[in-house]
Amino acid sequence: MPAADVGFGSGTSPVLVDDALILARDDGDRHMTAFERKTGKVLWEIKLSGSGRFAGHATPVVSNGQVILHQPGEIVAYDVRNGSKAWSLNVNSQGTGTPVVHGDTLVVGAWASSPELRDPVPDWDALLKKYDKDGNGQVSKEEFPDDLAFSRRVDGEKIPGAVVTYKRFFDAIDTDKNNQISKAEWETVLKYFLQESKTPGGLLAIRMNGGKNISEKSVAWMEERGVPEVPVPLVYRDRVYAVTNGGTVTVLDEATGKLIYRGRLGAGGMYYSSPVAAGGNIYFASGDGVITVLRAGDKLDVAARNDLGEPIFATPAILDGRLYVRTVGHLYAFGR
Repeated sequence: MPAADVGFGSGTSPVLVDDALILARDDGDRHMTAFERKTGKVLWEIKLSGSGRFAGHATPVVSNGQVILHQPGEIVAYDVRNGSKAWSLNVNSQGTGTPVVHGDTLVVGAWASSPELRDPVPDWDALLKKYDKDGNGQVSKEEFPDDLAFSRRVDGEKIPGAVVTYKRFFDAIDTDKNNQISKAEWETVLKYFLQESKTPGGLLAIRMNGGKNISEKSVAWMEERGVPEVPVPLVYRDRVYAVTNGGTVTVLDEATGKLIYRGRLGAGGMYYSSPVAAGGNIYFASGDGVITVLRAGDKLDVAARNDLGEPIFATPAILDGRLYVRTVGHLYAFGR
């Protein structure tokens, strides 16, 4: 069995295209590599761009002879034959969600830590009054609050990394490196973190036009609320279903992006796996281990909830009338 001798270091999955296997990887540097399926020989390799240090978690998808990758700051497509860039679209996103292709439309959850997940941010006078213990007119690293959150995932308080604090970025905020935050430095933070993005973000429907001339004009619709961080949006019976942490489901019209309804599944916790559908039912698996069955339609109609008692991180699979669910400790098969 051939083995490719390269570093990976990424949580993304490979995608198969004809006789090639294509993988986005991050081994300290970001690359997209195409391997010959039978031998593991490298067919082509390109260096990826994208913003920030985080490489994203999204798996590439294929459409119109292009491999499409959602990564921090952009969605970009490459020719599957040689890796040449076909098009790119700047998005306000951390690149955590894998897109889904539906006909000539790309539906993607471009998540970028919604403002609704942030703690109220104090202005400089309020920050100074509450935290400047030594009265020197600045806030030191020791004085700076440990719990002021830039992103507080719903139901994620007990999950490592689910709450991202401003203190995590203290050294970046402290531009003069004196271990103190000044008024000017804090007001720069407020301007940077709280400004509205000028690029598309949220739940996006992108008309791909056969993979040519993609631009912001190709964004057919955009929904800024109810954006999934990790789960892939599900397109089913002309509707788009998306679930967020906390178990809130958003249902949109696939053609127009019109909100059909938004509601709670009644099963909280973090959500990592993607919804799947069959026979008029949609199945949602929470990180706490609860499978919620939702009847497809234009109102919230929960058919069942089943608690398997173990966390679920993997997306269930449906085949030949059976639902296969992998928890952290078991593999279940439900159905005939």
